[in-house]
Amino acid sequence: MGFTTMIDMILLDSCLFEQNKNIGIIAQDLDSAESLFQDKIKFARDNLPPFVKNFFRLKTDRTRELAFENNGSRISV
Repeated sequence: MGFTTMIDMILLDSCLFEQNKNIGIIAQDLDSAESLFQDKIKFARDNLPPFVKNFFRLKTDRTRELAFENNGSRISV
């Protein structure tokens, strides 16, 4: 139905536009959580327009974590 995708986009939005957010993605198992992270969060961030991506530069870009250098927020599995 798209509910998980909507929640993940709200979480990514919070990380981009709010200071010092620390958000964790959980699911029934680690593989599912990593898949959600890669397929929803990371995909959306990687496909932002270049001027937006340049404004929200990454401090950390790992398989299980994105951390933003401009506002101290991060999202991880």
